[in-house]
Amino acid sequence: MSSCFRIKLPADNKRRSRDLIVKLSSEDETSRQTGIQQRIYLREVCFYRDIKSLVTIPTPDCYFADCEPDGANFALLLEDLSPAVQGDQMSGCSLSLAASAVFALVGLHAPTWRNTQLREHPVLAVASVDESNENYRQLFKQLLPAFLDRYNDQLNDSEKQAFVDVAEAESFPIGRATTERHCLVHGDYRLDNLLIEEKTEPAKTSTAIHVVDWQTISIGNPMIDVAFFLGGSCHPEDRRQSERQIVSGYHSRMQAAGVVEYNWEDCWQDYRLSSYHGFGTAVLASMLAERTSRGDELFLTMARRHAQHAIDLEAAELLN
Repeated sequence: MSSCFRIKLPADNKRRSRDLIVKLSSEDETSRQTGIQQRIYLREVCFYRDIKSLVTIPTPDCYFADCEPDGANFALLLEDLSPAVQGDQMSGCSLSLAASAVFALVGLHAPTWRNTQLREHPVLAVASVDESNENYRQLFKQLLPAFLDRYNDQLNDSEKQAFVDVAEAESFPIGRATTERHCLVHGDYRLDNLLIEEKTEPAKTSTAIHVVDWQTISIGNPMIDVAFFLGGSCHPEDRRQSERQIVSGYHSRMQAAGVVEYNWEDCWQDYRLSSYHGFGTAVLASMLAERTSRGDELFLTMARRHAQHAIDLEAAELLN
C-alpha cells in the first residue's frame, strides 16, 4: 500500500550510521486510491503523531510524520532498525517468537483499554459503528466472488465454504467492537509487519521485535490482533499445540497490566470469533491492492490458514 526507501546519510564525526527509512504513498493508482478511501495514510500518521507516546509496544522512532488533509500524500521518516530483518509470514515462525509477538500486544492494548478519547479522535472516529461494520460487510460480499474465482483451484471446499458462511452470517464477525471490550488494535498484526533482531549476550540469546505498518489501526476488540497473528503467522499444526497456552499467557499479562474486568471466558470466546478477522484482510487486500505474484502467494496462505483456524475453533457456531 506504500513505497519504502532507505536514505543513506554520511556518517557523523563519530562514524555512526545515520541511515533512515522514508515511507511514502504508493505509486500504484489502485493502492493509492484505496489508501485515500480507507484513510490508511492518515491512520499511520495519526499513530506516530498522536498515539505512539501513549503505548509501550516496541516501534521504530519517528522523526517526521505528515499527511495532506485529503489523505492522498503522506511521508514518514523512521529509524532504520537494521540489522533487524522483516518476518516472513509465508514461512511462519517458531512458537517462542509467536508468544513474544502476542505478549508484546499488551503494550498496545492495555494502555488504551476502553479509552473513550481515542474513540473520538478525528481520524479514528466513525459516525456510526453499526454503519461502518455494515459498509465493511457489503464490501466483503461484493469482492468475495472475485476472490473465490481467483483462488478457486487452490482452496478446498471447506475453506471456500468458511468464507461464504462469513458473508451470509446474520451477525458479521469482522469490524469494529460493539461491546465495552475494546481498545486500540493494530489490525494487520502479522510476521511481515515485525522487524526481528536476534541479540546475543554473554550466555544469553534474546529476540527483539519492533512493530511497523500502522495503516490499519482502529478501535476494536483486542483479540483481533491475537487471533490474526496466531492464525495467520503460525503453521496450523504448530498453532494447535500451543495457542490456548499463549492466549492464556496474554490474558494473564493484560490482567497484570490493570485490565482486570476482562475475564478468561470472554477472552477465549472473543478469540474464537476473531479468527474471522483474517478473512477480511485476505479478501479486501488481495482485491484492492496492486497484484503481484508474491501477493497472490501471501493472500492464499492467509486465506487457507485463517479458514483452518476458524474451522479448528468451531467458530461457525458463534456466527448467529
